[in-house]
Amino acid sequence: MSTDNRTQLQTACANGQDILREVTARDRSNDARPLNVFRSPLRPFWIEQSDSILFYRARKTGCLISRTQGEGFLIHRLPTDHPSLFRWSAPCFVKLSTTGFGLGFGRVHSASFTVCMNSRVRDTLEEHRRRKFSGLDALVVCGSRIMDQADFISAPATSYATVGAHTVTGASFDLSFASGQLMVDGEANAAAYGLDASATSILEGKVDVPAEMQPLYGELAEIVHSVERVSAAPSLTRSSLDRATLGHDPNQGVVLDDGTVIREA
Repeated sequence: MSTDNRTQLQTACANGQDILREVTARDRSNDARPLNVFRSPLRPFWIEQSDSILFYRARKTGCLISRTQGEGFLIHRLPTDHPSLFRWSAPCFVKLSTTGFGLGFGRVHSASFTVCMNSRVRDTLEEHRRRKFSGLDALVVCGSRIMDQADFISAPATSYATVGAHTVTGASFDLSFASGQLMVDGEANAAAYGLDASATSILEGKVDVPAEMQPLYGELAEIVHSVERVSAAPSLTRSSLDRATLGHDPNQGVVLDDGTVIREA
C-alpha cells in the first residue's frame, strides 16, 4: 500500500474518531472516560445490533434555496463466530448532496454518526451505487448542539431503519422540502483500494481491512464492551445494555455516570 493510500485511510480513521467523540460528548484530553449516554443521543445497543455505520461531515448553506455537501464512509459489521465479537469491513467512501426549497437561511457544519439497523442502505449502495431520498427538512440552531437525527433530512418520505446522533455548529433557520442522494465515491475508493474495488467487494469483506482503521474499530468495540464493566458480577449483554441506556440495573441498582452500581439494601 502506498503512502498516499495509508494517509487517506489514516485521515478517515481520525475523522471517524473525532465524530465519535463529538456525538458522545467526549474530548481528546479524556478519552478514557466512559461513554456518558445521558449527554448523548447515541446508545450502545445501536452498535451492538447494527448492520452498518455511516460517519460523515457536511456543510449546509441557505438563502431560500439550501444546499448540503458532505463526505464520509460506511462500514459493515461482518459475520463472526460469536455475536459479542466485532469485525468491521474496510470503509467504503461516500458523498452526500442535498438541495432544499423553502425557508432556508444560514450556514452550519455537521458531524453525523448514523447507524443502519438493517441492510437496506448497504444493499442499495451495493446495487445502485446511490441512495436517493426526499422529504421535509427542518432545523433551528444558533451555536452548537447535539441532537437525534435518524436520516440525512428531518422527515424523509421513506424510512431506511436508521438511527443516529448528530452535532450541528453554526446558525440556521430552515424549513424546506429537500431531496438528495448518498453516493458511492468511486474516485476515493479507487485511490484507497485500486480500480477494481467496488462497493460490494469493500463492504462484504473481500477487500482486506486496513490496519489504519483499527483505532476507530477498537473504540466502537470499547463503547459496547465497557457497558459490561458496570457490574463486577457476570451478566447477560442485554442486562448490561439496560444499565447503560436506562441508568437502571436489572438487579435493583442505580448506575452512576462513572459506571458504578449502587445496589439497594
